[in-house]
Amino acid sequence: IGRRVDLVQVTRAVDGIRNDALARLEIEVRDASAKRYDPPVLSKTYEARLPAASASPAAVAAALSKCLEQIAAEIATDLWSP
Repeated sequence: IGRRVDLVQVTRAVDGIRNDALARLEIEVRDASAKRYDPPVLSKTYEARLPAASASPAAVAAALSKCLEQIAAEIATDLWSP
């Protein structure tokens, strides 16, 4: 059975004082055959916060990228772990 992942909300932010990058994804996962109002198999908000090496755009982008990699790994674990 296939699954469909819906992004409900995506948030990304930078704390300019601490040079922290923050990524937050709220997702809902439904079976591909589910009807529109069937409850999701999984509904969860994932969040990762990592320090950026500096306040430069490249450093912030790198930190946000690492945050999203961390979240993607958590989602994969939640969806495909026994």
